[in-house]
Amino acid sequence: MNRNDEYRRLMQELDALPVPDGSLRRAKRRERIRKYAVRPLSAVAAVLVLFTALINLSSDVAYAAAQIPGLRELVRALTFSRSLQDAVCNEYVQPVGLTESDNDVQVTVDYLILDEKNLTVFCRVESGKYPHLAAEPDFSFSLQEPCLLGCSVNNPDARNGELRSFSLNVSHGSIPSPVIFRLKLKDLDQSAADAAENYTPVYVAQVEFTLEPDLSLVARTRHFEVGRDVEIGGHKLRVRSIDILPTSMSLNVTEDEANTSALAALNFYAVTDRGDRFDTPRKGVTAHGDTHGNMTYLVESPFFYDAKSVTLCFTRADWRRKDAEPVRVDLVSGTAENLPSATRFIGARREGDDWVVTVLQNLDARQAFWQFFGGDGAPCTLLSSSTSVVPFTFPDLPVAPDGWVYEEYTLSDLSGDEVWLQPYVTDVWTAATPVETKIELKETGKE
Repeated sequence: MNRNDEYRRLMQELDALPVPDGSLRRAKRRERIRKYAVRPLSAVAAVLVLFTALINLSSDVAYAAAQIPGLRELVRALTFSRSLQDAVCNEYVQPVGLTESDNDVQVTVDYLILDEKNLTVFCRVESGKYPHLAAEPDFSFSLQEPCLLGCSVNNPDARNGELRSFSLNVSHGSIPSPVIFRLKLKDLDQSAADAAENYTPVYVAQVEFTLEPDLSLVARTRHFEVGRDVEIGGHKLRVRSIDILPTSMSLNVTEDEANTSALAALNFYAVTDRGDRFDTPRKGVTAHGDTHGNMTYLVESPFFYDAKSVTLCFTRADWRRKDAEPVRVDLVSGTAENLPSATRFIGARREGDDWVVTVLQNLDARQAFWQFFGGDGAPCTLLSSSTSVVPFTFPDLPVAPDGWVYEEYTLSDLSGDEVWLQPYVTDVWTAATPVETKIELKETGKE
């Protein structure tokens, strides 16, 4: 009987809430092998694991646990990710207990959850001087440099004292130890007061932690070669392989060179032979790739579910025609030509030597643009892009309608008075019934 079966059995015995006999022994065994400065995984942590498992399985237990001091914040921080919940159930949490302070702001890192490609840090921010603080994370490595993929703020609306979480993903290499974790704290009250005149963030504190996760507790990636072609919306993809980690499953695909369109986005879910379904993560990185048609798409992980096979169910593909005409923006007149149907041009404004181009984009159509060129045809530099329900460059405009967002692109190295924007999506394929392909999980080792 595996851990999840054990928890399901316990769920049927809620009245007694028995702790599994082996839980404390496992916790003590893990305590002995930890070699870095963290709080030991004690009986309290074992009870925490049990409660989290019960929270996953019962809304009544979730409500009760949410009323218990110390568990409420963790419950809230885990609701965005089924895979992280499963990782906690299976004792993949590493307690930390490090605190740093700056300018009357105290930050405590409580927990880590990690595998070879993903790291999630849970911390609390407290201050008597600044009641409303936003935290912006930054990760770096002191020993080796894997390929950074993305960093996400999982609960940006967290208040002071509540547990916050931040996730880091790498595409090549693996997350090392130590990890340098920095937080820049922004005073939301002051930023809101200055928003109409000053777009520079008001940072009131910065803290830095050297996190030393125990890599001996990190499960290795389960790699499965596939090598199978599948047709999606009239175009061919080759499913090269699948990688299953505790906190994500990666589907690695390559586009056929004969395709007349490039793949911009792919929607699918996975179902195991046991009937468990895994969808795209609700937070963080969901896809990445290179310029050679090699893409990786992420779904929640069946790592703990003893699956013998997974069936991939493709429901939507967004394509970008290779001969698609770009959109021309006249920076002087503030007009745009040849806009996609799901995009509305708002305007362009100069900021110093740079330009900010703002559009209103339908959420169902993904992002608006992905490549940018100056009037001489040379690529210009995308300094930053942002998505929000309010346009920072045009603060007098109303909040975006439901189902729409403002996208802003800050561009530099522009020549002339125009910019050309390459659309991200030109065609959308949606399946009447999912296109399915079954993959036997016969492990072949890591690439």
